[in-house]
Amino acid sequence: MAFWWAWPAAIGAGMKLPVLDILRCPQCRELFVPWICEQIGNEIITGSLWCSCSVIKILKGIPRFVHSDSYTDAFSFEWTKHRTTQLDSVTGQTDSADRFAQSVGIPLSELNDKLVLDVGCGMGRFAEIALHYGATVIGMDLSLAVDAAYANLGSHPRMHFLQAD
Repeated sequence: MAFWWAWPAAIGAGMKLPVLDILRCPQCRELFVPWICEQIGNEIITGSLWCSCSVIKILKGIPRFVHSDSYTDAFSFEWTKHRTTQLDSVTGQTDSADRFAQSVGIPLSELNDKLVLDVGCGMGRFAEIALHYGATVIGMDLSLAVDAAYANLGSHPRMHFLQAD
């Protein structure tokens, strides 16, 4: 059976403000206060997040907790060039859903209304599955693959991205 769904690309444009309710500074653990340069609706396109000890840039709709992807530039290149090759919604297959279900060890229906942290999200193949099953997802990647994931899934209202380690 094919596994296929989609959401409109025009919905999302940046960091969605509701993520500020759970996002904390990794050093002082304070909530961030946004400084907004460009905003569309409730989404920040460019700006920064401030606390008493840090300033985190928001570029292209993604908070950037790292200054470079030099350590991971091969992944950045790979997932930018091949950003849809593992998305079940593009391939019409269930490979990613099957692998994700096997890895988490619970019925995927139990993801409904859960908060999922996808560490090392790459181009978003497992985030897409979690979203499909009703989760709110925070996708995090050290590399610029997070930009490819954002291009794939950033419009989904329950999807949030961070570039971080």
